[in-house]
Amino acid sequence: MRVNVSYSVNLEEVLEEVQNMYFREVIKLEDKTRQSKKILDQVYTDKNISEIVISIQNYRDAIASFDLKLTELSGILNGYYNIKHNPAPDVDSQETKEIEQQNE
Repeated sequence: MRVNVSYSVNLEEVLEEVQNMYFREVIKLEDKTRQSKKILDQVYTDKNISEIVISIQNYRDAIASFDLKLTELSGILNGYYNIKHNPAPDVDSQETKEIEQQNE
């Protein structure tokens, strides 16, 4: 079972945090790749076919998990970019402009 865990970081820490998340996921995928490679590089026989099929599925699951994490990281980076390059208007300054216009 998977659960969502969320936390916040300061805006200036986002890039470093995303990069660290990426590196953790790469390590996981590389570990699964090594495990699968040990099995998948064997000579395929009737005796080990079940182990090979399981290894293929485990490898596919690891790749899918990695792809999902890349999607999440991409979303975080897109949000970061939008905040940095298209900042939301300051509500206080907008309210101040409206009040000034009403008083004119």
